[in-house]
Amino acid sequence: MVRALFEQVTDAIVVSEPDGAIVDANAPALQLFGYAHGELMGQAIDRVLPERLRARRKDGSELDVEVVSREVDGVVVSFVRDASRYLSAALAHDFNNVLAVILARCELLAGDDAAAIRTAAETGRSLVRQLLAFGRRPTGTPQLVAVTPAIERFARMLRLGDRIELLLDLAADGGAVRIDEVQLQQVLLNLALNARDAMLDGGRLTLSTRRHRDRVEVIVTDTGIGITDEQRARIFEPFYTTKDRGTGLGLATVADIVRQAGGTIEVTSAPGQGATFRLSFPRAEAAGTLPPPLREPLEEGGEKVLLVDDDELVLRALEAMLARSGYQVIAKRSGDDAIAAARDQPIDALVTDIIMPRTSGFAIAEALRALHPTAKVLYLSGYGDLPAERIGDGASFLAKPFSAAELLRELRTLLDRA
Repeated sequence: MVRALFEQVTDAIVVSEPDGAIVDANAPALQLFGYAHGELMGQAIDRVLPERLRARRKDGSELDVEVVSREVDGVVVSFVRDASRYLSAALAHDFNNVLAVILARCELLAGDDAAAIRTAAETGRSLVRQLLAFGRRPTGTPQLVAVTPAIERFARMLRLGDRIELLLDLAADGGAVRIDEVQLQQVLLNLALNARDAMLDGGRLTLSTRRHRDRVEVIVTDTGIGITDEQRARIFEPFYTTKDRGTGLGLATVADIVRQAGGTIEVTSAPGQGATFRLSFPRAEAAGTLPPPLREPLEEGGEKVLLVDDDELVLRALEAMLARSGYQVIAKRSGDDAIAAARDQPIDALVTDIIMPRTSGFAIAEALRALHPTAKVLYLSGYGDLPAERIGDGASFLAKPFSAAELLRELRTLLDRA
């Protein structure tokens, strides 16, 4: 059990002797520092943690980290977290709560002003999802994806304006890779938008695929202004940008997703010569399919719903959204109050935030199921996706922020599930 937890946590963990010799490290630590397990064993811990708030990778690069160390049974256990990733995830959570309120309240309004606010909030949601994709390990579900058909689907949706010509140079059998297709589309979209911004006077964007014996390549080439050597050296750094209004997260997210899929990414460019991004992935054996789409949302219901969120603004916005659609809503800000309310009446569904003071959404769900075993549970969170194994039977998950249609569809689908 302890070993399983050691390997499953997303934070890097390094175990060392009192004299500093490293005796164990989990997979996130190996990824963070760039070492194979055997290479790191026996090394002095100050080789990778020369200072309390600095870490050094195998390639010599350094990054800011947060380190918490504890002595346990004669060894020192150090938890290491990339500081920039922690900051982006925390900011994303707070922004998501704000956007959840804005989107929910927009559903109660009408007219052009409400539409404009909704559009701005959707733009903010897209940015927050980039923060989350960078701020934690990607949590999509890897599947076998045929690369050429996936890029063809992406190209049909891509809109870059009349001055950008899109060319496809795709191998008939481009091979398959193991990756979440939504994340692959995010990679392609970020690269395409960067290419568009580099071609202010118009130009050509080419998407290519190549299949090799054990690798699959995706190549994105533009005819833009190109990239200097100095820029290329920093192009994948989080928050680094050359744009006046850039976030510096797009290419950092691209690199993170590609690495998590076991791939590599290389850039060739020169000022005035355009740029080529070459993504190389391990080749998989066969192609899979995307999960079937959800049915059309049913916007009404009459069931009794217990709603829990410690943020008052979010709680009241969601309460109004559900009540307007016919649900009987019991809204509470704490787990204790929610469970007390559930003791006195039947509950058909629990809609709860996950991270809250004192009592988590998981604990509330467990207590509710003891009282009402057939109650369904819809978990909400501003921290991004939730691994499927954490959701459980008779439950579902929705990442903040979301529209009324998304919430009502997810809740209706959950309640109708046998």
